[in-house]
Amino acid sequence: MTFDSFAGATADGMLRRWLVWDDTRLFRAPSHLSLEEASTLFVAGVTAYRALFYGSFRPQPGMTVLTQGTGGVSCFAMLFAKAAGMKVVATSSSDEKLEVARKLGADGTIHYREIPEWGQEARRLTEGKGVDLVVDIVGGPSLVQAIQATRFGGGIAVLGQLVDELTAEINTSQILGGALTIFGQAGSGSKEVSDEMSAFVEKHRLRPQIARVFEWEEADQALKAMERLEAPGKIVVRV
Repeated sequence: MTFDSFAGATADGMLRRWLVWDDTRLFRAPSHLSLEEASTLFVAGVTAYRALFYGSFRPQPGMTVLTQGTGGVSCFAMLFAKAAGMKVVATSSSDEKLEVARKLGADGTIHYREIPEWGQEARRLTEGKGVDLVVDIVGGPSLVQAIQATRFGGGIAVLGQLVDELTAEINTSQILGGALTIFGQAGSGSKEVSDEMSAFVEKHRLRPQIARVFEWEEADQALKAMERLEAPGKIVVRV
């Protein structure tokens, strides 16, 4: 099996049954995954992999990564971090979703609706030190809490914008005094990163978290389910 490495974000009409691509735009799927599982690797899997291993801040085994929510990118980030020997602190909006995070390997969890100041809670869970890397898929005001959660010399990968308010009041002395690295990531990366990610998934026999598989005739329902973020993991449409 092979999958397109670069389309979808900027090209309309990607939800279709038949596509023709040049070989340079494809990567091999891990042999142990079903077609439905393998279809989740791009874009979410490659985005998470690139943020962890190709960002300005390079995590190492034993470090702690904080993930936000239980969407596709965050679920992959948990799987990849744990496979690479890291610890994970996961935030989400319900006890049910946090239970899924624990099943994916999260060492600590934070219910952010009950604890809106989750940055300080993340520090408590790390004995006051703070996490080494935040994978921020929310954007906007969440960056304030991400800075609070991050240790001296740590990093924040800004990957998404899931809120209407895209600005935040940041105290730059916290960035300077905390020696923080904050980096944005636009897009999921190259064929080379996709190939490396796929090999990593195969080596560690990882299985993606799938929220639900819809049939082709239910594609409109799949899009609505994705908007509602109603279940942890990736939405899949079987073609």
